[in-house]
Amino acid sequence: MKNYKKIEAYLKGELSPGEVSSFETEIAGNEDLAEEVSLHSFENEILNLGVEDDLRNRIKSIQQTANLSSHASSRVISMKKWLIPLSIAASLLLVIGFFYQNYMVSNEKLVASYYNYSISDLRGDQALNSVFTDGMKLIEEEKFNEAIQSLEKLTRNENFTIQANYLIGHCYFNLENYGQASNYFQSVFNQNEKAGYYFLDAKWNWLLSELAQGKQGKSFDSALDELIEKDYVGAVQLKKDLDSIWR
Repeated sequence: MKNYKKIEAYLKGELSPGEVSSFETEIAGNEDLAEEVSLHSFENEILNLGVEDDLRNRIKSIQQTANLSSHASSRVISMKKWLIPLSIAASLLLVIGFFYQNYMVSNEKLVASYYNYSISDLRGDQALNSVFTDGMKLIEEEKFNEAIQSLEKLTRNENFTIQANYLIGHCYFNLENYGQASNYFQSVFNQNEKAGYYFLDAKWNWLLSELAQGKQGKSFDSALDELIEKDYVGAVQLKKDLDSIWR
């Protein structure tokens, strides 16, 4: 394409004010140059991977312009000049579609990638292990409904309430009853200092429970910010994923 470097510099704002004025005067008096600038600008916008719908609309606009050329009284636009940008646009639509289908980060994918529990992590206070033996064994066997029944009995004793509720929250989470999971995790971190080292873990799992339900708001953002401040593992990356352009 003629004047490629100069057009590129013009579109990137790399020309001096005097050069811009001179070049724009040249564009105004040269239809071929004006068309080159327009096409180059369009190609740049495509390569910036803008919004898919906007890309489609621009392609349709070009096609309509080309179709109307035979009826226009002004200079006929040659379809050959549109082939390259149209080909690029069509190819990029396919690429965008592929990435959208395969890499779009859904709440479900985020929750699945960030949620993790292991029996050793859930055991908590060694002194309480004997009390939670039955419940832990049922969780290990993935008999979550039975585990809930076993652990519910322990919530009646205030000495065991926090850990029992935390474990019940995980049971409901694994049963995909995220509403109940959220309630139990929240009941743990609402104990503040009494929750001890369960506080941050409960808040993290509450976030995932809320996210699994598609719930995000001020409380969610505030909790995530707090976890980031506390350097909780995964919090920073979750924030980045939630802000990703692929969501």
